[in-house]
Amino acid sequence: MRAGFKTYSVDTGLRNRVAFSFSKNSGKLVENIVFCHLKRLYDEIYYYSNGGEIDFVVKEGIKITKRIQVWYDDISIETIPERELKCFDKPVENNDEYECILITNNYERIIKNKSKTIQCIPITKYLLL
Repeated sequence: MRAGFKTYSVDTGLRNRVAFSFSKNSGKLVENIVFCHLKRLYDEIYYYSNGGEIDFVVKEGIKITKRIQVWYDDISIETIPERELKCFDKPVENNDEYECILITNNYERIIKNKSKTIQCIPITKYLLL
């Protein structure tokens, strides 16, 4: 697996102070918070892009154990963009045994997507896991 390149700030206050932005960009901030949370729990965290982006791929030892996508928006099951679910279908290192998690702002449900089960978890609940 080749790791893509993304940068995250460990200090979100500093990030907000020095970042130049015309919009609030809550999605990127939540993605940054999820990264900080994952970094405390796991040693190997990757970003993957191969026709579809996966925000976080967690590797424990030699095995990929989690694929995590962050989509922070007011959503209902009918409005989740297909790209947010489709990214879980593409194989990474020929490994089919991994947990699929879609982190949202307030939506909680289990979605069956082709051969995968995707857990939609609100960010507030995910950070308590």
